[in-house]
Amino acid sequence: MTSLALYKLTGPLMPLLQKQAASHGHSIEEEARQILLKAFPQETDIRDLGSRIRTRFGECNGVELQLPSRNP
Repeated sequence: MTSLALYKLTGPLMPLLQKQAASHGHSIEEEARQILLKAFPQETDIRDLGSRIRTRFGECNGVELQLPSRNP
């Protein structure tokens, strides 16, 4: 895992992160990790893209399109 470059945080971010980390009993790095994990949850659904699209939009009662003839 790549280390977090927390030293680049500027303005009020670092003191806020330090305060929140202390309130949770975490290091600043662990607090940042927890925040990022909540913001970007792991994708647990490993089905292919077509299946995921069908699952998500299959109930939308789509429109049936008439395909054009392939004859020139």
